[in-house]
Amino acid sequence: MPKKLEYEFVYAEYMKKGLKLLEDKYIGSQIPMKCICEKHNEIFMLSYNHLQYISGCRYCSGYEKHQIDYIDEIKIKQPHIEVVGKYNGCENLVRVRCKIDGYEWM
Repeated sequence: MPKKLEYEFVYAEYMKKGLKLLEDKYIGSQIPMKCICEKHNEIFMLSYNHLQYISGCRYCSGYEKHQIDYIDEIKIKQPHIEVVGKYNGCENLVRVRCKIDGYEWM
């Protein structure tokens, strides 16, 4: 039978991925534990087994794009454009504004 992991070890493994555990005890590798992504403030449940295959929250792992990441990407690619609307996925239009003349569009 495999040795059960200690809480301190599991906590350190979550921290390596930029996740902070919000639980105070470790039960087992298949039991989801509540954690928070320190970059995106995303709270979610994740088991230690699944931690081995991902790079962090859904935004860090690349499954979805966060508003902060979208704005940073626009700043690099189009420095004369600022995002004024909320980014809500790649299928939805976002309101943007030209920094030069103030024109807004979606």
